[in-house]
Amino acid sequence: MKNNNRPIIICVTPQGSCVRIIEKGIEIAAKEGREALVLSVIGTRYKNDLAALDMIYSLVEKHSLGLEVYFNNEPAITAAVIAKRMKTDCFVTGLPDSSGGSFISLVRDLLPDLKITMIGKDGVGYNMIPV
Repeated sequence: MKNNNRPIIICVTPQGSCVRIIEKGIEIAAKEGREALVLSVIGTRYKNDLAALDMIYSLVEKHSLGLEVYFNNEPAITAAVIAKRMKTDCFVTGLPDSSGGSFISLVRDLLPDLKITMIGKDGVGYNMIPV
């Protein structure tokens, strides 16, 4: 049974690909009749990228979404803590390229019951479903 009181968390970094991820997360939330919240954990490598943060804010404002921004160099741990605090059961993020993946692995290790939907560059969602 779905709990529609639980928000879908859309986790993005401040970069151009976040538009595709946010839009797909909104679509998923709408299909399930749930609210969406955009979460961005910004580390030191993005600290001066205000244009990217403005882009996230513009999308959030356009779609009347909630937004939480954290400045922390441990994005996976921070995102997992927020997901746990919000009691979400669905987490949408980008599909890592071949050089990445530690973010998703760590979130999965910390929250094994969390459904993670990874959005590829082609806009297709790939699900990691809890066992």
